[in-house]
Amino acid sequence: MKLRLLILLTLTISFTGFANQLKVVANNFHGNNIKGISTFNGNVKITKGNDELNASNVVIYLNKLHKPIKMIATGHVSFFITTDNNISYNGKAHKVIYLPIQKEYRFFKNVHIWQINNKREIKGDKIILNILTGKAVANGAKHSPVVMIFNLKNKHKKQSK
Repeated sequence: MKLRLLILLTLTISFTGFANQLKVVANNFHGNNIKGISTFNGNVKITKGNDELNASNVVIYLNKLHKPIKMIATGHVSFFITTDNNISYNGKAHKVIYLPIQKEYRFFKNVHIWQINNKREIKGDKIILNILTGKAVANGAKHSPVVMIFNLKNKHKKQSK
């Protein structure tokens, strides 16, 4: 427990200031300062503001200033993210790559994303979402197309006589 708290405090302080605090909690941690790689295993939970990512394993790559430049999450990945345009997404995938500089998420294998504000669903094998621009690109698997579901509101209700 002491090691887990020490890792949490170290990452919270070194990654960002208080306004953009990145918090990582995991069962195990292994870091390599020379290579700039931090590996987390077992019930990994990453939070930044209201955003949350959960996975079995996460590898965070850091630049020379110890700022994250790439995160790779694998194994039962689930997430909740909000774009700069206040559009919220909830979903799951087998693998997620996040590129903080580009503000881009790349979701792979059995991806299922729900756009909460507009009540849309996207299913595919590869989905790229840029949270800065709000643009999304989806690809299906070889024998499985991309599926997008729109929930339409009925503007004309039948009136009873």
